Amino acid sequence: MTLVQVVERVSQHREPKRGIVGTNWLVETVSLIQSKGNPECVQSMPVWERSPWIETEIGQKYLISNERPPLLISHLPFHLFPKSFFHSKAKVIYVMRNPRDVLVSGYFFWSKSNLVKNADSLSTYFEWFLKGNVAYGSWFEHIRGWLSMRGSENFLLLSYEDMKKVNLGYTRHYFKRSLRKIILSSFVYFIFT
Repeated sequence: MTLVQVVERVSQHREPKRGIVGTNWLVETVSLIQSKGNPECVQSMPVWERSPWIETEIGQKYLISNERPPLLISHLPFHLFPKSFFHSKAKVIYVMRNPRDVLVSGYFFWSKSNLVKNADSLSTYFEWFLKGNVAYGSWFEHIRGWLSMRGSENFLLLSYEDMKKVNLGYTRHYFKRSLRKIILSSFVYFIFT
């Protein structure tokens, strides 16, 4: 199957179900590209098995063993990755999101969790966010660290807002479909080269 055929096949799939956003949306897209557009891969295995988070127990097991899934994901900041990672053949697709959305999303996500101290209000969480006293640390430092990889051939930078504008899912508008195919083509090229 040629790269063009892979893009064509992946572009036929509708956008992910409501509630799949950001990282999981990208995982679904990359999984479809890696399977050359075969939807069985995303339908037959849960996302956390196909692409475990390296900061979880499941992800740690993959890191320690020689068995590697084709895709690992993380929210960890740049400085927590070993230097050897950046000299490997591993490819990084970094999705950044505007700080307002990260703030609001983080507040509501962590307020439903018992993993971290919960803020009593969005105002309190906002103060913690500005100081970097939230899970995964300062958004500003996180972005700065990963942006230092720009220009590396194994680094692809995306913004969540651009993913939404282009709509990596199904669309009836010719321009958006064409633009989407161009972006998918660059994903396919990045992943397979």
